[in-house]
Amino acid sequence: MRTLKPYKSKFFINSDGIFYLNSFFKKNNRKIFILVDSNTKIFCLDYFISLFNIKNKTIVLTIPSGEVSKSVDCVTFLINELINHNADKDSVLFNLGGGVVSDLGGFVASIFNRGISYVNVPTTLLAQVDASLGGKNGVNFNGIKNKIGLINNPIFTIILTDFLKTLPEEEIISGYGEIFKYGLISNPKLWFKISSFDIYKVVDLEEIIHQSVMIKESIVKQDFYDDGLRKVLNFGHTIGHAIESCSEDGFQISHGLSVVSGMICELYISHVLLKIPKKDLNQIVRTLVNKFPLKKINNKDSIINFIRQDKKNKKGKFLFSLISKIGTCYFDQEVSEDIVKESLNFYNTLHD
Repeated sequence: MRTLKPYKSKFFINSDGIFYLNSFFKKNNRKIFILVDSNTKIFCLDYFISLFNIKNKTIVLTIPSGEVSKSVDCVTFLINELINHNADKDSVLFNLGGGVVSDLGGFVASIFNRGISYVNVPTTLLAQVDASLGGKNGVNFNGIKNKIGLINNPIFTIILTDFLKTLPEEEIISGYGEIFKYGLISNPKLWFKISSFDIYKVVDLEEIIHQSVMIKESIVKQDFYDDGLRKVLNFGHTIGHAIESCSEDGFQISHGLSVVSGMICELYISHVLLKIPKKDLNQIVRTLVNKFPLKKINNKDSIINFIRQDKKNKKGKFLFSLISKIGTCYFDQEVSEDIVKESLNFYNTLHD
C-alpha cells in the first residue's frame, strides 16, 4: 500500500501566476536556484527575473539545450553545482524551460538531500500543456527515453504564455501535438475546436492551455502513480517515443511531431482492435496529416526494437492505450508485433 500523499500541487496561469509568485518571493527567504538551458538563458531568464525583482536573490544553473541534457552525466553536474553553492534542505529549484529542463530539474530536486522543493515554469507550449505537469521526472539511459526516473510533484507550476512569443514555429507545432492528443483521448469538443485552428499562426492560447491542463490534472489526480487510468495519457507515445528515439542521420524529430506520427499508427491499431469506425479513422488521420509536417518512417526495425524496451510492457507483451472513438480511451490493450508493423506500413502509405 502506498503511504505518500497521492497529489498535492497547484498551477497558475498568467496574472494569477505572477501574483502568486510575487507573494511567494516576498514571504520566503529560502535559497533560490533557477535551472535554465542555453536557450532559455538567452530568451527567458532576464524577463522572468525582472518580473519579480529577484536578480540578487537567485543562483542560475545552466545546461545545454536539447535532449542531450537528459542524462546521468547532467544529473551529476547539477548535484555538484548545488553542493558547491551550499544548497540545503530548504532550497528551492525553479525549472525555467521546456520539457527537458522540467524532467531533469524535477529529478535532481527529488533526489538531492532526499528531496528539495521545486517549481516548474514551462516556457514551451509542449511543456505548458504536458511535460511540466503531473510530477513525472527522469532522464534517458542508453538511448532509451525516461528509463531512470520517479514521480514527485512540484510545489506549484507557473504558466506564462508570454514565453511562447520567444519560440520558433516548430516548437509551437510540436506543442499542438499533445493538445490534439487530449482531444482524442478525453474531450471531443476540444478536438473539433482545434481541428479548425491554423497551427502555424500565433493566437491567444490561454484558454486552450487551461483546458489541456485541466484534462491532464483530472486524470493524474485519479491515478497519480500511473497504475491505471493515467496510462491513457500514453496514447501515441509508445510508437511516438520509439520514432523520436530512432531519428536518423542526426535529424532529431521533435517530441510533438513524433507523438502525432505515433497517434496515427495507434489510430490504425485502434481501428483493428477496438473497431474505431473506418470513417472516423480516415477523418482523424486526414486532419493530422494535413496539419502537421510529418515524414515517412524508414527505420521500422529499429522502432520495433525500441518498443520492446518500453517500460509499459509486461511479460514480453506490448501494452498500448487505444481509442474506440473520439474522447474514449482504454489502457493496457495488448497489441501484437505484427499489428504494430501493419500500423507503420499504414502510416507510410499516407506519404506515398
